Amino acid sequence: MAFRPAGVGRFALDGDELCGDPHPELQGHLVVESRDHFLAWFEEQRKSMPTRKAL
Repeated sequence: MAFRPAGVGRFALDGDELCGDPHPELQGHLVVESRDHFLAWFEEQRKSMPTRKAL
């Protein structure tokens, strides 16, 4: 499945779009952030990861 967002925001997804007819009750969402916001979040995630200790 591929998405081509028209802009930044939170977009609702229905189960039948994700899984087909068997799961119409499922709900999901797609969050589209600006590049700068994403890179700042990514850097915070990287900083919080444990580092590997040298053997």
